[in-house]
Amino acid sequence: MASAVGLVARDFRVNQLPNGRVFGCANCHISPSGGGARNPFGNRVFQIIGGSSAPVPFWGPGLAAEDSDGDGYCNGEELGDPDGDGQPLPGAMVSNPGSASSRQTNAAPVFVGAPLTEAVKGLPYEFQATAVDPNACQGLAFVKVEGPTWLTVSTQGLVTGVPSEGDAGPVTVTVEVRDNGSPAQSARLTWTLQVVSRFEGWQRLHFALPGEAALAAPEADADGDGLSNAAEYAMGTDPRRPNLPLWAVPGFDPEGRLTWSVQVRDDDPQLVVDLELSPDLTFGSVTVAERLVSDPVPWDGWKIVTFRDTRSRLEVPARFGRLRVRWSP
Repeated sequence: MASAVGLVARDFRVNQLPNGRVFGCANCHISPSGGGARNPFGNRVFQIIGGSSAPVPFWGPGLAAEDSDGDGYCNGEELGDPDGDGQPLPGAMVSNPGSASSRQTNAAPVFVGAPLTEAVKGLPYEFQATAVDPNACQGLAFVKVEGPTWLTVSTQGLVTGVPSEGDAGPVTVTVEVRDNGSPAQSARLTWTLQVVSRFEGWQRLHFALPGEAALAAPEADADGDGLSNAAEYAMGTDPRRPNLPLWAVPGFDPEGRLTWSVQVRDDDPQLVVDLELSPDLTFGSVTVAERLVSDPVPWDGWKIVTFRDTRSRLEVPARFGRLRVRWSP
């Protein structure tokens, strides 16, 4: 007898729900006419009121934020009162919070925030993709649609990776977010990722830091080939293997001024390579050569810097040169 009383439909409960009259007793009971077994929402209400037959308040933000029937739509969304304040939104679509077959129209998730558009070779790239779904009770999953092999995307939207020396840019990255509504909806975020070089990233690619910090210093010559680490970085040579870049043979322009071209990386906008010229090896008196920069193959990571002396060979009996690598602010 006690069990039978627990399954009785209480018509006044309908009036305690926002838009409760749309589905009436079927909000809480499997039978549309009320009474009998409760649906998942009805079981949750019964739990909140503690089985009381009195009009105990049960509707509020907490119950509104739950998804009792597991259809991906919060109870508040289904009853047109998403914040659970008891004041339904005018004209809101109403569905049954206790029946998974009665659901709202699924809305697509929306990305928020701007992506990080620069990755540095040798340094970790990390961007947290974020999206919101108008259907607050739905789960979201992220996936990589397009991008370089070194870049990964977790299901939670964390975009990470470490580009290596050979990874060029710019590259296109596309991340998709998909909800678990029915039918599922998705959105995509696409951005252009510049892959650049910085000396600190290059150091991490070639040296075991922090243990080899002294060996990795810009002025150090790790392989003893006469090129400092700064020069090896600028020329793209291996600092752990003795080698020299293929220097072009110096020449003279029609005015008799020394000219010389060298290949330098162009993926570090702060990198500056100068040619300092002196009449003797003491370099006590130095003249900085003029610079002309060209980029025969765009986006290949390299540029050609052509240096030209400011004085003709008719004016100076001898000329000695040295490259100086520096970084502009």
